[in-house]
Amino acid sequence: MNKVTTDFSVHIYETGETNHPTLVCFHGLTSSSESFLELADYLKNYHLVAFDSPGHGKTPPLAHEEDYLFSNLANWFDKAMGQNVNPPFFIIGHSWGAIIALFYAKQFPEKVRGVILLDGGYMGPADHPNSTLEGLLKFWENMYETTRYKTMDDVFVELKKNAVRWNEKIEQMVESAMKKSEDGYTIIPSLFTIQSIIKSFFNEPFREIYENIKTPVLLLHSTLPKEMEETRFHFIHQMKAKIKQLTIIGISNAGHSVHWDAPEKIAYEIDKWIVRNSLKNKSMI
Repeated sequence: MNKVTTDFSVHIYETGETNHPTLVCFHGLTSSSESFLELADYLKNYHLVAFDSPGHGKTPPLAHEEDYLFSNLANWFDKAMGQNVNPPFFIIGHSWGAIIALFYAKQFPEKVRGVILLDGGYMGPADHPNSTLEGLLKFWENMYETTRYKTMDDVFVELKKNAVRWNEKIEQMVESAMKKSEDGYTIIPSLFTIQSIIKSFFNEPFREIYENIKTPVLLLHSTLPKEMEETRFHFIHQMKAKIKQLTIIGISNAGHSVHWDAPEKIAYEIDKWIVRNSLKNKSMI
């Protein structure tokens, strides 16, 4: 992948021919643009542009708490894309990035051909049992202060415990989201960035915009852990009731990072859905 830094102080990874359909990628909380590296290997017929979100990877953080509201991040990404991407394009969003993708589609519908949600956009931190804003902020504060790893190998060992699969590419994707400090390895985003994002889930409820999404949407959701199945489908049903052009596919034996657990399957479903929607759009012209 070619690494590009722009004058707008945003870091991106870009691969593929620019004359191919463009996939703009938004990663999840504490991750980076490189989280799409392995998925990109299976999407060779596309022009893929993945952004390091503010305060993540190599993109500088934003100054104010309200800057991390979903609607403001959609505006930020539009400015960033103005220098790097020609519309219209498809958006892929994972987890937190999926919600930003929905807000972007609401605010800039003329630029979006379709939205692909990777286990995101239907649940948020506030949806877990007994979750409160105060509790989540404290959780992240404790984790940020206490979670340190002496080496990257220690990071890999910890993450392997719950991984569906593991390889060198996944290690590269994990390492891209970490930084080394005097007391060990930790995640790149600051506590301020993380807590500002958590607050945005409470200050700007994402389900309120479902009815404003007019572009086709593909949801590729996790099926693990199995004990979350009832909760998962409860919230997916809410999305289905409000977004008219919604395709829903469960990815077998895949956890929250569906594009890590089943990259080839994810790429197959994305390609099939894009081809189907492109043909449908052509027939309407």
